[in-house]
Amino acid sequence: MRSILHSLRAALRRHLATRSRGQSLVEFALILPLFLVFVAACLDLGRVFYANISLNNAAREGAMQAAKDHATFIQDGACDPVNNNIVCRVQLESKGSSVAIASTDITRTCSIPGCPRAAGSTTTVTVQGTFQLVTPLLSFVFGGQTLHLASSATAQIEYLPDIATVTPPPAPTANFTWQPSSPLAGDTITFDPSSSTGNPTGWQWDFDGDGITDSTAMNPTHVFSSAGSYPVTLVVVNLSGVANKINTVVVGPAVGPPPPPPVATPTPIPCTFPPDVIGQTPGTAAANIVNAGFGLLSYGDLTSGQKNKIQAQNPDHTTCLLPGTTITIHYRPS
Repeated sequence: MRSILHSLRAALRRHLATRSRGQSLVEFALILPLFLVFVAACLDLGRVFYANISLNNAAREGAMQAAKDHATFIQDGACDPVNNNIVCRVQLESKGSSVAIASTDITRTCSIPGCPRAAGSTTTVTVQGTFQLVTPLLSFVFGGQTLHLASSATAQIEYLPDIATVTPPPAPTANFTWQPSSPLAGDTITFDPSSSTGNPTGWQWDFDGDGITDSTAMNPTHVFSSAGSYPVTLVVVNLSGVANKINTVVVGPAVGPPPPPPVATPTPIPCTFPPDVIGQTPGTAAANIVNAGFGLLSYGDLTSGQKNKIQAQNPDHTTCLLPGTTITIHYRPS
């Protein structure tokens, strides 16, 4: 392998040594036209790219002019700075470029008929132009020596939104009420500013009189923990101004829990000592006990002692009894 490479190098050296200057000139003369055609084709590609850029810029300039003054356009009309300024802007932008733009190559359309100045109303400017290739080599690529180029640009038609005239409300006045109207310490008080006028849009409440806003709610609540007089301030705000109102809220002392109901003391019923019927006959004893207001149970169940005499009484005469209490007596029958 090494010997083959050595032989090739030697042959190349012999060929270069034997070349004449005339042969080199002939070879150069054959290659030069092809090289020039290749360079011209590269230049043509650059010219096509530049022509497209020029056409795009011209369309943008026309769209920008149409967005500002869309009415200054006459289809197929020549450049006129007063009546056809869109065409002037397009042709001025393309001036000096390799693409020719005639007034008939410029069109303008609008997204809304009449091109009104409103949101969503856009205008589109389309520009066409012709470009001529220098070399025929690129005609096989583009389909001919003359190229027809086109570009479009769209812009929002400039407009100013309608500003509605706002009628300011009347100057506010502040006022408020509260419930309960006679609160006690510890009660939750609800404040109501609905008696204010001017349709306020903001409220600031100061419940302590210290100048610090305690609430910005429309209907706040507040609890005063101790009795006293409190200057409550309301500040209301609307577009026309600010107003304030100070009312004094008088808070009474807290009421403790109600005392328990008194325990009813029953009215004592007077008691009566029954008569002592020991030694009396059963008939006499019974009459005495009944006449005294007591009940009676009489038993002749004894077998000893004096006959026909009361020997036992229960309860006896030493016990104070309620009226109607039953007394039992015992005797030995005869």
